[in-house]
Amino acid sequence: MLHKLAYLIIVVAALPLILLAGMTMSPGLDSAFPWLVHVFFGRQTARTIHFILATTIVLFVVVHVV
Repeated sequence: MLHKLAYLIIVVAALPLILLAGMTMSPGLDSAFPWLVHVFFGRQTARTIHFILATTIVLFVVVHVV
């Protein structure tokens, strides 16, 4: 049960959030998605969220592979 919940959290929450945070860090996407910077309260917050989630996903994969 916990295994399925962990996958659900990664797929439904972490992956879309890491994608949006990555898009927020890109200055080239400001013209297409100007609201993203406001959603994440700035690029630095988006950067922090992006790298924390990236580390979490890498650890998740490593734990499941090992």
